[in-house]
Amino acid sequence: MKFLLFSLGGLCLVAGISAQKAGYISGKVFEIDEHGHKEPMEFVNVYYSLSREGVISGQDGAFMIRNPLPEDGKKLVFSYMGYKPDTIAVRKGMSEIELVMKSSLDIQEVTVVKRKAGEFTSRLNTLPTQVTTEAGLQKLACCNIGESFENSATVDVGYTDAVSGARKIRMLGLDGKYSQFLYENIPSLRGLESGFGLSHIPGPFMESIQVSKGTSSVLNGYESTTGQINVEFKKPDNGDRLFVNLFANTEGRYESNFTTAQTINERWSTILLFHASTNSGEIDHNKDGFLDVPLTQQLNFHNRWKYAIGENLHAQFGLEVLNESRVGGQVGFQDDAAGLYGINIDLQKFRAYGKLGFASPSKPYESIGWINSFTWFDQKSKFGLRDYDGRQKSYFSNLIWQTILGNSNHQISSGLSFQYDEYREYFVDTESLRKEIVPGVFSQYTLTLPDQMVLMAGARLDHNSKYGLLFTPRLHLKYDLSHTLIARGTLGRSFRSANAVSENMSFLSSSRQFVMDREFEMEQAWNAGLNLTQHLHFRDQREGTLSIDYYRTEFVNQVVIDLDRNVNQVNLYNLDGRSYSTSVQAEFTAEVIKRLELTLAYRFNDVRVNQLEGLHEKPFVVRNKGLFSTSYATPFERWRIDLNVQFNGSSRLPDTSDSLPEFRLAERSPSFFIVHTQLTRKFKWFDVYTGVENLTGYTQKNPILSADNPFGDSFDASMIYAPISGRMYYAGLRFRIK
Repeated sequence: MKFLLFSLGGLCLVAGISAQKAGYISGKVFEIDEHGHKEPMEFVNVYYSLSREGVISGQDGAFMIRNPLPEDGKKLVFSYMGYKPDTIAVRKGMSEIELVMKSSLDIQEVTVVKRKAGEFTSRLNTLPTQVTTEAGLQKLACCNIGESFENSATVDVGYTDAVSGARKIRMLGLDGKYSQFLYENIPSLRGLESGFGLSHIPGPFMESIQVSKGTSSVLNGYESTTGQINVEFKKPDNGDRLFVNLFANTEGRYESNFTTAQTINERWSTILLFHASTNSGEIDHNKDGFLDVPLTQQLNFHNRWKYAIGENLHAQFGLEVLNESRVGGQVGFQDDAAGLYGINIDLQKFRAYGKLGFASPSKPYESIGWINSFTWFDQKSKFGLRDYDGRQKSYFSNLIWQTILGNSNHQISSGLSFQYDEYREYFVDTESLRKEIVPGVFSQYTLTLPDQMVLMAGARLDHNSKYGLLFTPRLHLKYDLSHTLIARGTLGRSFRSANAVSENMSFLSSSRQFVMDREFEMEQAWNAGLNLTQHLHFRDQREGTLSIDYYRTEFVNQVVIDLDRNVNQVNLYNLDGRSYSTSVQAEFTAEVIKRLELTLAYRFNDVRVNQLEGLHEKPFVVRNKGLFSTSYATPFERWRIDLNVQFNGSSRLPDTSDSLPEFRLAERSPSFFIVHTQLTRKFKWFDVYTGVENLTGYTQKNPILSADNPFGDSFDASMIYAPISGRMYYAGLRFRIK
């Protein structure tokens, strides 16, 4: 609390400090991107020759440095690795500078310098961040974000159950609900939407994905516990004029994706993104009478607009509309199929958002941004004889002001936030309504010592109308041990409001009954982590990274999902005792020879929770995970082949010793390998790709317990630890006009 008051109090001094700009030189540093647009450059060293007195440019390229007058003619140097150093002589009366830096590579005619990497570890981010580019998203049959993590050693992906087709992810050994999803820094996929939301972001809509571990910046709220996943969508001002992606696989899935970006004039630009998919194949590989994949239909429309006046005023707004239906269960089930077990799920979503940014023309180091987002989500579903309907209305607003203290080595970001959530749920015979109104205030101080250290300390204070005051402190440190060796550390608290039924919807596809506490406390956890990254440089401008990290999450309170107490129940109650997760990971990524990329990774997870019967290893969490991924491209990338091999160690399975002998599970799941491969042929205007998922055809034996009696007491389709569908072939075409 003292830190927060100190930070907020310090903001009152900013106006006075900023007013003392006499005797200072301010400016901005830019680069020219591949589309010919000026982009701000962060972390550019700005210093005076000989004295080495200097600062570093901020996120918007802005800096402010002391003017050494009356020493007329003193030289100001701008330097950044990979760019030509530039020098400007300081003259009397000079107060503002705008500089465009040039690459250090001299291009005579046409020179291909380096192909875009599929994945890379950010060298500049304060938090350890892995970036998956558009090229990386195209290495697999990536049709939505839930399928885009097959190449990731950080994020595990799988199915929640054997009938609904819903995807789930895990980070640091904990479910995806403890990771914060952002759409371009707007909190998303929250609450009821998270159940099927991973299938609602088509891969061709995305420009990149940034995954960072540990608690995130306080600017984005208090919910990030294990990490943050930020999705960057294709932009109106630099998207393709036309992009078409067509996809089909042997399980009856067909998809079409269409995007088009148009620059209307120097101020206005827009992009349309459209997705349509259907899965009409009634596939039952294991002959248990249940569809391996539900029959689905989805329409997804997204329209974005951008408005800009020079470099100082930018506005973006857009809307998203989605409609999806799923039918699964026994083969032949329809809405009116008497005597057959089935599921019906109808989803609708509407989202509207806007972002406004203004940078002061007279103070380039000072800016203000305002983000607003409204989401309406509706789900109507039936699992066998049980109904679940849910409706969510959410509004989010975030006002951020950024400035400096003295010079751009000291940055302050402060602001106000507001979150409104309304959940109306109908489950079996019970209807519930919950509202949470959360105003908040936050402040974050960033200290930058060029080529040495970045320290980011922040705190926020929120008032939740249901749970009261929430104080969230967070600390992040990035320290350059050398030019290529970087250490990072993080420590922070997080909070989260649980949605007991929607977040455990997979257990509706079983005969288990929900037994819940009358009131759940807000989940609260502390996360601490260390990361060490060595950046490697080889001949022919080839690069690589070796990264090792350790993260520990300790829960103060958690909503425990207990599957061991009774085989016929899902018990949910507030934590009484300890709950923690320990995650250790090592990863090596490099272009080992020209045009051959290689990733090797290993991760160990130890996740335990105190249930009513004592401290137990959390079910379905893989303790040991290995990844081998490689990609090779011929010159000019005419051909490219990608191979992905995953090793999944055993995980503890829920206690079923009280079940009938034929329905009892082993104590632990077996270890197994999963192999994916893809071949791509590039032509001038289009790409053709084909591949195989689950090449070895490994599947879980008997994924549905008591499949021949789905209305009996032993039926359970939620005990999933491995693929339920075997080898799948696919092919597709990508057409692009840049």
